[in-house]
Amino acid sequence: SLNNLASAYGALGGTANLERAIGYFEESLKIQRQLFPGGVHEGIAASLGNLGKAYWKLGGTANLKRAIGHFEESLKIERQLYPGSVHADIATNLNNLGNAYWNLGGTADLERAIGYFEEGLKIERQLSPDAVHGGNAASLYSLLTVKRFLVGQYAEALRDARESLEFLPNDLSARINEATALLLMDREAEALAIYTQYRDRWVSFRATFREAVLSYFAALRALGVNHPGMAKVEALYGQPAVTPDRAKP
Repeated sequence: SLNNLASAYGALGGTANLERAIGYFEESLKIQRQLFPGGVHEGIAASLGNLGKAYWKLGGTANLKRAIGHFEESLKIERQLYPGSVHADIATNLNNLGNAYWNLGGTADLERAIGYFEEGLKIERQLSPDAVHGGNAASLYSLLTVKRFLVGQYAEALRDARESLEFLPNDLSARINEATALLLMDREAEALAIYTQYRDRWVSFRATFREAVLSYFAALRALGVNHPGMAKVEALYGQPAVTPDRAKP
């Protein structure tokens, strides 16, 4: 089918393949609009979402704006299909919109992106109200927390980390986010207590809490997020602080 062909080209990646995928998605969408003239159909919404993703992957301002247009149209249809708006497809579209606006990069765009991420996360929480089924919500909490760090929303990041811990109390990645938010808010004593308490716990089979924190700090610095307290944690963990010429203010 056209959608399968488009998906195959999209999976290959690269500009030429993505452009071919877009052509097939557009042809499929044209047929679906003829089959369902009212326009409110899940196949049309899915094709619009696929087109949005392909344009998003191409990148560049013009393509991101095209992606946003397709995501918005898809979301509008899905809200009509699912009047309560608590549906996984709606959550996915909201997150897609968040990613597209985030990649545009302007201050207003970043704020809009976070709004979409928040709305998508709210739906995920309603879809997965318990920890047994809540892995996706936990991942979204983590991503949103990091994005808040990048725009200086430290208090909101702390709130998200703690909400995630209410959801999954043994999630040490969320505990790292909680400690980091406290550190960036200059609540150093509270942060250091967490870094000390969990230092030797295993976050995953690959890394201890200490190792994960040190890697996290390096990643945050590379993105322009730094704080004097990070050097204190590194000293606590026995690793020299980043030299001033490598650290970003």
